[in-house]
Amino acid sequence: MKVNFEEILFNKNFEIANKTFFISGNEETLINKVEKTLIERFFLHGTRGVERVSSLEVRAKNNNLFYEKGLTILNNIKGLDKDNIIKFSNDNSLIINTENTKGDTAIKKIFENQKNFILIICYELSKDKKINILNHFISSYNLKISKDAFWYLIENTDDKYLFFENEIHKLINLGKENCSLKDVMGLLSVPISEDYFVLFFSILKNNSDLVKLYNSKINSISELYKFMYVTKYCFEQIFRSENLNDLEKNIPRYMFKQKNNFASIFKKINKQNKNKIINLIFKTEELIRKNNTHYYSIGSRFLLNIKKSVLKTSV
Repeated sequence: MKVNFEEILFNKNFEIANKTFFISGNEETLINKVEKTLIERFFLHGTRGVERVSSLEVRAKNNNLFYEKGLTILNNIKGLDKDNIIKFSNDNSLIINTENTKGDTAIKKIFENQKNFILIICYELSKDKKINILNHFISSYNLKISKDAFWYLIENTDDKYLFFENEIHKLINLGKENCSLKDVMGLLSVPISEDYFVLFFSILKNNSDLVKLYNSKINSISELYKFMYVTKYCFEQIFRSENLNDLEKNIPRYMFKQKNNFASIFKKINKQNKNKIINLIFKTEELIRKNNTHYYSIGSRFLLNIKKSVLKTSV
């Protein structure tokens, strides 16, 4: 039968006795995590050792020479069929671990249809999966995290399991009673400060306030690159929205406090200034690459020109 990977990773009461497992998919870090978890469970149930083999025939020849009660991990499905899997599993603990392989559909169907055969498919994490995983760790470690920090973590982390889990453990190891958006932003591997979003929305302010804020936030080329990333990200959400309701769906939940500013800019966007903005971003990124010692003035002009492009709408 098919089982979600969460059942293996997070349900300590999942029964592994007399079951054979097939781990497949295309997400290597998740496949490895599921295998490691299953091995730990087998050891808790009395398994004495693990033997990795390329075929069941190789394992049969070895015939438990070293371990009275061992676990076999097979990393190749070549030559496998229902009969030899069942025959081997009657007397042995078995995990088959292969990424998606051409011709593996028949083996997967066998595991889906046999009661004591467990199929676990591992793909990159969807948003719903990330929410489930994060909620599990929040509950398990009694974490308290603000709503905007929660959604920032969901939407700004890698979709590979190992990298996502590593970011969560950074939060756990922080040891704070309550984790804020600022805490989470500071912990991510490529942190993006909320200040860059504030700077982006300063295009709705007057020029003197805009320049003053830019002067206080951009003090290195790396900071300018982060601001350029935020600018592209915000405009992407605006450009792909058909109307205000659509825009509200596209705005990340951790940015809901800025939804009125998003709406103000959205209302000012038309075909003409949209093209100007896109061209301005590309041109500015090229200028930074070619003249990085002048990053500060290039970024300042970019911000003023973006403001001009947004506010100077055509009817």
